[in-house]
Amino acid sequence: MLTAMDAPQLSERSIILQPNYKMHQNEFSNPQTRDRCPYNCLTPHSYIATDCPLELCSICTNIANLDTEIYGVHDQLGELLQKRREMERNVNVCHDIFIHRFPVEIMIIIFHFFDVSNERGLMTSPLILGAVCERWRDITLSTPWMWDTAVIHPLRDSAQLNVVKEWLRRSQSAPLTLTVQYKYAVSATCPPFEDLISVLRSHSSRWKALKLLVPSSMIHGLLHNLEDVPNVVRLRMDIPHEDKMENIFMREPLRPKTFHAKRTSIQQGILKWDNLTRLDVAAIKLDELIHIIRQGIHLTECTATYIARYGGTFLLPTAPFIHKSLKYIKTTSSHITSNFLQYLTLPFLRNLHYDFISENDWTAIPTLNAFLDRSDPPLHKFAFTFNVDPQHNQHGDWAPLRSLPRITHLALDIEHHYRSDMTTALFYRLNDSPDMYLPHLRELKLTTPNMTHEGWYQFDKFFAGKDSPNDPNDPGGGIHTPLTDASLPALPSIAQRHTRPLESVIIHLKERFDDNVAEMMDAYVPHLLKAEKSGVYLELMDFLGFDILHRS
Repeated sequence: MLTAMDAPQLSERSIILQPNYKMHQNEFSNPQTRDRCPYNCLTPHSYIATDCPLELCSICTNIANLDTEIYGVHDQLGELLQKRREMERNVNVCHDIFIHRFPVEIMIIIFHFFDVSNERGLMTSPLILGAVCERWRDITLSTPWMWDTAVIHPLRDSAQLNVVKEWLRRSQSAPLTLTVQYKYAVSATCPPFEDLISVLRSHSSRWKALKLLVPSSMIHGLLHNLEDVPNVVRLRMDIPHEDKMENIFMREPLRPKTFHAKRTSIQQGILKWDNLTRLDVAAIKLDELIHIIRQGIHLTECTATYIARYGGTFLLPTAPFIHKSLKYIKTTSSHITSNFLQYLTLPFLRNLHYDFISENDWTAIPTLNAFLDRSDPPLHKFAFTFNVDPQHNQHGDWAPLRSLPRITHLALDIEHHYRSDMTTALFYRLNDSPDMYLPHLRELKLTTPNMTHEGWYQFDKFFAGKDSPNDPNDPGGGIHTPLTDASLPALPSIAQRHTRPLESVIIHLKERFDDNVAEMMDAYVPHLLKAEKSGVYLELMDFLGFDILHRS
């Protein structure tokens, strides 16, 4: 039999701080029937009076009575500690901490701005804010929109469904932004995750934005025979072509306003495009892209890159069709067999962003020009980007740019480390006044390994005008002779000097600024600085971000 002498001795403070100090009152109605102390303390009443073998024992009766009093004191202590805790949480509210005096409505607005700017990841805002203090936690728990974003990882969350259920419960009736992502090999068999899918489907009526980066079997499980078809505004689906999906049946199709897809086939009849305003797709088949654009009569923005060839699902138009709402196009150059621009006429196009991805795609330029001539749009911006890959044998004379007079923004990245002649050739072409290249150019951004003497001369001639000093081809030029402001010719205005509406020129060198670079460019620095004052922004940087133009 265990006696008080056998029990480990605990301090009075350790007894008071036991976690289970608060028990329901009916558990203390008959202390003599207890097997042990409900407060998990061994001292001073670890001996249980009911263990007494005697029928009549005044000692055990007194012990039982004392136990009753002890339990009562414990109850009273628990109530006092609870009251103290409630008072303690109000200390900051009464003290001079301004933020704790804000009403709940103001706090919710502050929380909203924190949530928008939070860079720690989705689903972290309510947890971070709720950990500050109990009042903030109460506010987060009573604010459904703070729980309206759920990022589900099936392998992790299928093992903790209670957490998923609780998160969704806290969002109450708020529209849900749901992301389900599962990294997998196409050849692998996806686990069913049936319980998790069932939980997510039970909230389908609240789905506002869906991002499904999962095997086709999971998409089938989430959408097939869905009772409450959601009013999805944003939808993203990434399913490789090789991952075949079973047929999905839905009472009503999804009609997203924004649709993102990568390597995904839209053969399933679960989508309609009459609400679509923004399209962002990559590596989908040509006929599927044309089908979406034709059906998306309200489409205003379209990003379509690396388009695959005709897939045989939808018929292609026999002649270009007119789309009156598209105002923004971003695409990559492609072979004629996958070039969707040949089927479009966009008379209201305002912005065109064209990524030229290979020198072998110069054959795409006639298709691009035919599209622009046919559409004759009021272009505000035509951005043309080209990364010159070292694996391609670029000829480097930039002659094809002559056929693209509508370009307003040109960005070139020359990755050939030993092809500085391409930079020289570019500025030579831009200086070709009798047959001007890019007459509408407003912004030029060039990343180049280095620049030669001739390159700096041609650049200075392009930027500062035809009065550029020190032609390296002129034997009497004296290229290294410094210039003074007094020796500089008077510069005409930008409008007089160029027919181009040039606004900015940015050049980044892939080498470090050193004495050799300084020797080549110093003769032109005063001229460039003076030309810069006429209003065109000029930035010259080395690869470390050092300003090689405005150096002291």
